[in-house]
Amino acid sequence: MKWVHIADLHIDENYSYGNGIRELNVRMQDLEKNLKEVINYILKETNKGNKISLLIAGDIYNKPDPTSWERQFFYKFLCSVLIARIEKIYGIPGTHDIGVTHALREFSLDLNGDCDYKIDFGGYESNDDMILHREIIGTGATEEKNIRDIFSSVFRSPRIVMLHCTINWSKYDNGKIVHNGLKSSLFESVLNKEKPCYVALGHHHNFQKFSWDNGRIQASYCGGLIRQDFGERNNKVGFNVWNDDTGSLIRINLKDRKFVIIKSLKKCLELLKSAKKKVKGNIFKLEMIDGNDFIKWCDMRERLLKAGALEVKLLNMVRYKEAKVEMEKKEEKVESNSVLKKLRKKYGIKLAELAGEIIDEVEKANS
Repeated sequence: MKWVHIADLHIDENYSYGNGIRELNVRMQDLEKNLKEVINYILKETNKGNKISLLIAGDIYNKPDPTSWERQFFYKFLCSVLIARIEKIYGIPGTHDIGVTHALREFSLDLNGDCDYKIDFGGYESNDDMILHREIIGTGATEEKNIRDIFSSVFRSPRIVMLHCTINWSKYDNGKIVHNGLKSSLFESVLNKEKPCYVALGHHHNFQKFSWDNGRIQASYCGGLIRQDFGERNNKVGFNVWNDDTGSLIRINLKDRKFVIIKSLKKCLELLKSAKKKVKGNIFKLEMIDGNDFIKWCDMRERLLKAGALEVKLLNMVRYKEAKVEMEKKEEKVESNSVLKKLRKKYGIKLAELAGEIIDEVEKANS
């Protein structure tokens, strides 16, 4: 059995970049194109007589209330996967689409009908679904206590765990190492101790792999199928394949548009003169440091668009830094408010984004 591992699709008809350029958001077209690559791989393997199953490790949608268009986009992919003669499909919620249980039940299926049972963990704050099967355990829970509780209920040793969370020694997009994530001992305690095992992870959008117990247990983040923003400009996109028979992990890289940051007019000119191929179809951010050159930066923006750039954002770094300082001041003010602190604890709200919108309302309520 081979398990195709994808995650972090973040389906969103109002995607930030390239939106409205054509009838279908351009970046969603890019996602659709790479999903077809996943389908082609599955079809190629099943035509050879190989058994293939699919793992979707969370964040199918970019929000917990997907629109009709977004659901249809995903279901179209699922129908194509079924036509490709997939064996099993498993999916869990992620941090963005927690609560989309009605959508998850559509595809958290064992197509052979030999699933032991499926438990709805409605009592958890995130309202997760857990999949428990003779081969796999999967949950969208992110808190270590919740995951430990779930693992303790497993009455047999599965060979695959699927989670949407952060684990120790993984890396963020900026390269910083995580020291407060889940420990590898958590997986070692629940997985089959005699055969090769796999931990399919979602949440980080950069491909990374790990191994424990002399390579018997392997884990990986497959990353996304497209880059989401400039923070992911160095990330590779694609999917992973776990071969259950050989205990090996295969990486399939895919193509995607580039996100490019330019900080000087000179580099922008060099790009336009010598490498126009690197402009066409890509997404740019121009970080204007000197406000006196505003007209020149605007001209560069127009020239990049004319050369075929999908989108060019012009960012005034002086104003950006001033706005950031103001936002930090607002966040400090919000931190002292007990009502908002409770909201953050319960929902994980980013206070810097929240502050500007509701701080006045809270102050009125408290006065």
